[in-house]
Amino acid sequence: MVQLIDDLFRMRMLMAGVYLALGISSMYGFSIFTDHLRNKYGYSQSDITTISTVGICVSYCGFHAGVLFDYVGPTVLLPLGGLFGCLGFVLFGMTFDGTITTSSVALFALYQGITSLGLPMMDVSCVMSLMLQFPLERGYVVLIMKTFNGLGTAVLMAYFNGWFKAADADRAENNNYSGYAYFVGGQILLCFSSARASRVCRRTFVLVDKKASEQ
Repeated sequence: MVQLIDDLFRMRMLMAGVYLALGISSMYGFSIFTDHLRNKYGYSQSDITTISTVGICVSYCGFHAGVLFDYVGPTVLLPLGGLFGCLGFVLFGMTFDGTITTSSVALFALYQGITSLGLPMMDVSCVMSLMLQFPLERGYVVLIMKTFNGLGTAVLMAYFNGWFKAADADRAENNNYSGYAYFVGGQILLCFSSARASRVCRRTFVLVDKKASEQ
């Protein structure tokens, strides 16, 4: 039975991981919403800090994602984490555009907590899957993923400035914050397509000689 490494498949997974890293980095882009929360809802800096702190504290509990990965693998963990991440940003967008009429510090903290609960799941499922696919280059894989985790905030800020920021930059209330929240949620939702590629992540080698297996 012949076992060969499918380099094309591994490279596709690596590129999917890069785009996943851009979606995961949205967890660190909460500061984009701070002006909107301050101007539209009248929240103080203490209230905004409370919302962001809840998300940080929830993300610190991300160790559960590693436990789930050992039991269910990336095929389940990646869509589950993406669902929570997408849901959090959709709830932000629905509140910003008035679809959800009730708004409070507790609700925004809940939205941030939901987002911060799901994105670490995506991070674990992505990084661990790639480490299984690149057993001899694990360090480079982690370096690439974490680099794009950090650079992703700059990319998302460029998206916001280019597509959702009002022409009158002095009036922050005219910015399309709800559209940006929906956009990020949709970006995370598109990452679900990587779950299909991750379905065989626990198999480092691909069987390519069917005749040998039959014998």
